[in-house]
Amino acid sequence: MSVQPLLRRLGSRDGLLEATFALATALVEAERRAPAGDVPAVMRAIVDHYDSDGDGVIVLL
Repeated sequence: MSVQPLLRRLGSRDGLLEATFALATALVEAERRAPAGDVPAVMRAIVDHYDSDGDGVIVLL
């Protein structure tokens, strides 16, 4: 996709950043979802998320 369709859809570079952040946040929330009160499941979800995405986060930092 070229720049013009992105700008038409999202309005600006800031709009692109906001949409990207919203998508990334939704993906992380979905990966970390666990039943309320199930502490072992919550811990597994967090550890699994860091195992799959931790290296990428370090690279971005």
